Amino acid sequence: MRTSTFIRTISGAALIAACISCRTEFQEKELTGIWVQPVPGMSIVQGMELVEGGAARAVNTSTLLYDSWKLDRNNLILNGKSIGNGVTSEFSDTLAIVKVTADSLVLMKGTLRLGYRKSIEDCGFSANPGTIMKGTVTFGPEVRLFRPEGEERTYWIIDKSGYLQIKYNESGMSEWSAGAELELKEVDSTASEFGKEYDGTFQVLRIISISNN
Repeated sequence: MRTSTFIRTISGAALIAACISCRTEFQEKELTGIWVQPVPGMSIVQGMELVEGGAARAVNTSTLLYDSWKLDRNNLILNGKSIGNGVTSEFSDTLAIVKVTADSLVLMKGTLRLGYRKSIEDCGFSANPGTIMKGTVTFGPEVRLFRPEGEERTYWIIDKSGYLQIKYNESGMSEWSAGAELELKEVDSTASEFGKEYDGTFQVLRIISISNN
């Protein structure tokens, strides 16, 4: 029984190694794009954006901030900062590339297999659908608001991806507004300290488009 288990373990490891070595080199253009995977037990996704030229961005991960990537034959090397408990540290992860297609990416981190789907939108897509709405987002100090197109009602928004916050920071303005098309899910206003002051609270599941007003 022990021998059989040992053989199966060795065979599995050999199979993984064989899959990784099927191709020894990949092209940068195969890996560029937004790659996401469902967050277990949640209706959102997480992942990374690999930009041509070596820049990288994390999608829906608050503790990992990617800033660059490079391709080394059949390895993807991701660099960035890890944030946790008030401590920030730099990291560099080397992940073996098992498979790349037009819409899927499979990586190995040690014995952990990571599967991703390719997205064509800024912050990926949600595992469970919400409501797609157009309107205006407004960000400022302690302001995170969304006003649907043609309505007077204003909603507090929760964007766990951090993408809208990045856009606000990049604007350099004390208050930033932009037209937006978002996929939203209404949540309990007590989920946010400020939500109860508005007509409701939405969680952003997907950012389809942003256009500066």
